[in-house]
Amino acid sequence: MGIENQLSWVSTNENACIDRLVEWLRIPSISTDPAYKDQCRTAANWANDQLNSLGLESKVVETQIGRAHV
Repeated sequence: MGIENQLSWVSTNENACIDRLVEWLRIPSISTDPAYKDQCRTAANWANDQLNSLGLESKVVETQIGRAHV
C-alpha cells in the first residue's frame, strides 16, 4: 500500500481512529505510580492487541518498577 493509499485510508477512517485512541486514553495508566500497575498492564495489552489486529508484530514486555537497568 503506497503512502497515498495510507493517507486516504486514515482520512476515511479518521473518526474510528480517534475513537480507538480515546478508548486507550481512558485506561488510567500512570506508569510512575505503582498503584496503577494493573491498569498499565491493561493499557499495554490493549495496545498490543490493537497492533496485532492490524497485522503488526508486537509483544508486552514486563518491567520492574524502581530498578535501574543498564
